[in-house]
Amino acid sequence: MYPGKCNILFDGWTDFLVKIEPLMKNNIKDSYSKQLLQLLSENDVDLDSKNVLILVLLNALLVPTSKSHQIDKITGRRRLAKTSIVDAQKSFLLHSHNINDLYNQIQKEIDNCYSLKKTLQPIVCIVGNDYVSIKEFYVYYFNTYYKFTNIVKAIDTCFKIIHVFNLKYQLQCELVWTFIQKYIYKIDLNTDIKNAPLMSLISDMRD
Repeated sequence: MYPGKCNILFDGWTDFLVKIEPLMKNNIKDSYSKQLLQLLSENDVDLDSKNVLILVLLNALLVPTSKSHQIDKITGRRRLAKTSIVDAQKSFLLHSHNINDLYNQIQKEIDNCYSLKKTLQPIVCIVGNDYVSIKEFYVYYFNTYYKFTNIVKAIDTCFKIIHVFNLKYQLQCELVWTFIQKYIYKIDLNTDIKNAPLMSLISDMRD
């Protein structure tokens, strides 16, 4: 795909965590995300849970600016809606409480995309009671669930699927995926979204 990028996420992950957490504590304003942020400081939070929380919180650090078409549940009509932080978090990491719940949620996503004449892009899925008790990690793509032992491997595989097959990032979480692409994988593309907070975050992380 891109020479020299195979293990770059794993090699740089520890350094990424060290740099991103203080920026989150200083800059995240969303009240719900602040509650999640507090969990990072608890002694009983293991590394997998911390990784999940950091990835979820990226969508509050890079507040989404996109707008997308949705189907109004009452009227059944298409409407243009601004992406919320929760929307972005869900589109980046689809959280389910059990495997049957995951299957149902994916089917809803497929049905929603079909109604909008779109195709569901590869998506990382996590299964557990809450963000600090995730037990299973998947990437869903093209009717297949790929299972992984941790969230970092799932993110790495999802990113590579998107680029190998020349797919698009989900619009709602495009900022976060672009940040991962540019900062962690060190890949700059002509098609990258132009966003001042994104470039500012990358600059802060490189200082």
